[in-house]
Formats: sequence, C-alpha cells, structure tokens
Amino acid sequence: IGVNRFDLAGISIGGLVAQRVAATLREEVRTLTLLDSNIVSLAPQMWKDRAAKVRAEGLAAIEEAVLSRWTTPQGRRSEEGRGLAMMLARTPSEGYAAGCDALALADCRACAASLIMPVTVAVGDLDEATPPQAARALADAIVSARFEIIEGAAHIPLFERADAVNAILRGSVEGG
Repeated sequence: IGVNRFDLAGISIGGLVAQRVAATLREEVRTLTLLDSNIVSLAPQMWKDRAAKVRAEGLAAIEEAVLSRWTTPQGRRSEEGRGLAMMLARTPSEGYAAGCDALALADCRACAASLIMPVTVAVGDLDEATPPQAARALADAIVSARFEIIEGAAHIPLFERADAVNAILRGSVEGG
C-alpha cells in the first residue's frame, strides 16, 4: 500500500501482537505504544482453563468476570461501557477461546532486544488483568522504554480515559 514507515500501537493481547510485529519489522515501525500489555503470560493455566470453560459453556459463562476487569464500575454503566459489553457478547466463543490459548503461550521476551524504536508502555492503575507491575516489567525489558500510569483506568482505558490515552499516543508519535 506504499507505507514504508508507521507508528504502531496495541492494547492487551494486541500489545503482544504489536511486540511481535515491531520486532519483525523493526526498521519500518517508527514508534511502538503498548497499552495494558505484558511481556510473558502471567497465568498460563488460568488462560487454558478459561479457554476450556468458554468452549464448554460459551462466552456468557465468563462475561461478567471479564467485563469487571476491563472497566471500572462507573465505566460499565456508561454508553461506551455498554458498547464494550455488546462487543464482547457478539464475540464468537471459539474466537475468544483461541485468544485464551494464545495468551497461555504468550512470550515476547525474545522480542525485547529487537525493539529499537521509541517505545512507550502505559497501563491503568486499576488494571487487574495486566497489573501495573507486569507492565513495568515489560517496560524494564525494553531498552529506553518510557513507562506511564493512567490514573483511574482499568484494563481497557480507551473509553474511560480517552483523554489520557490520546495524550500518550500523541506524545509517542510526536516524540518518535
């Protein structure tokens, strides 16, 4: 498509994917921003168990637990929070289970040395799915990565703290 260099961002599992893409295309990726992500699976067995539960009982069996980690209680009641809930409800169970399988095996430690572009790692201070210490470990593994905390945000801060996320993205791109 004629794009030689680009800025890349990923959130959650998308942050793990973005790390792989950036390590592979390190000359083409101008900046990398990783939100509420980590460097290695935090709980492989939990992800395997969750995949099995979703395959056996459907996504509805874990929907409340997932949503309670993705946003704050106030965020769940917002229009955006309700939209996020609808998105999750429409996700095919097998697709979600396959994502769980991938998260059980996730390991981007070998990618860290290849991330030569400016990298920003940011995480919600209320994130239970990828706690701030896990995001900090990701930032510490990448030479010169910048680390930021998003106050008042859970695992998916894009809705509740769009202002902070946009500022981080703007700063990453403009600083790169």
